[in-house]
Amino acid sequence: MMKDNDNDLFRRSVQDVKPLQHDKIPRQPAPAQQPVQRSRSTSPALESSQPAWAKPITSKQVKAVDATERVSFHRAGIQKRKLRQLQQGKVATEASIDLHGHSADSAEQMLVGFISQAYQRNCRCVVIVHGKGAGIVKSRVIAWLSQCPIILAYCSTPPQHGGSGALYALLQKKG
Repeated sequence: MMKDNDNDLFRRSVQDVKPLQHDKIPRQPAPAQQPVQRSRSTSPALESSQPAWAKPITSKQVKAVDATERVSFHRAGIQKRKLRQLQQGKVATEASIDLHGHSADSAEQMLVGFISQAYQRNCRCVVIVHGKGAGIVKSRVIAWLSQCPIILAYCSTPPQHGGSGALYALLQKKG
């Protein structure tokens, strides 16, 4: 005797099934949602709901950084030991974002949202992958992180975690 395949078995088992009769409105497929894009000129209502540090930077604030340059920054009061641990990748990371393939404006908007969410979740250390490319996105990311008061320190990751194409960023505690 030959065994039926699963499809034949299923069809035979449901061949006598009849649809239920009901008075409910048939379910319509959900409309496709368009991604929300924030413009650089946000409404006053939205601006007031954002913390002051979430504002975009101007092109005057961006200093060009070579794509292969390793970078490091820390605010006054950060212990040397903590900075060294960050540089060596010994601080546990709790979130990451990849900005590859995005324009500088898009990358900055994504970064602002990411840092805001990470701060709200009380993440202490995050990874920001900006890529090596021409260094445009990297320069913008560094400029924004440097002016953001909740960023206590940042540095290029070790080679095994992206090297000069990624950063570790240390956030202050929420509160």
